[in-house]
Parts: sequence; structure tokens; C-alpha cells
Amino acid sequence: MAATQNWRLLDVDALDPELAYPEEYLKPQYEPVSTSTIQQLNSQCRGLLQKGDNSEALKIALENAPYGGDEAGKVCNTHSHLPCDFSTFGNQGGDANG
Repeated sequence: MAATQNWRLLDVDALDPELAYPEEYLKPQYEPVSTSTIQQLNSQCRGLLQKGDNSEALKIALENAPYGGDEAGKVCNTHSHLPCDFSTFGNQGGDANG
């Protein structure tokens, strides 16, 4: 190799075929979650937050990850997480470690 080659641009993983993962390892093992399901969970989380049940809202938001969902579903899921996180951890002075 030439002395002027930029080593930071080398893809060393491409040089070793044993490091390549098979396609089935890269796909989620769960069924895709629809955007409408995520929107329903988002509404449920908002309702629980309005009632003051912050820990249950956070639990629902964290237990229902949008595996295999589209980008709109992931954005909706993020919008359900943030209010839950702020409501739960904001009561502790912002320290998530308690």
C-alpha cells in the first residue's frame, strides 16, 4: 500500500469475511409493531400521566418497544417516552439514579 493512503478510510471488516453477520442475525426476532398500536399506547401513557400515575405510564412506554416499526411509529414512541421520563425522573431533581 502506498504511504499516502488514509488508514482511517479502510473498512477492515470488509477484509475479513468471517466478521460479516448473516442477514437473519440483523433482522429483529419480533413481529413489526404498527403505528396505530404505538399511537394507542401513546394515548394510554398520556392518560396515565394526567391521572398522576407516572410510574405505570413509564412502564407501559418501556415495555412496548416498536420493533420493526416504521419511522413514524418510532417518532410517536419517542413522544410517549419523553413526557413519562420527565414526569418520573423530574420529581427526583433530575437524577435518574434516584
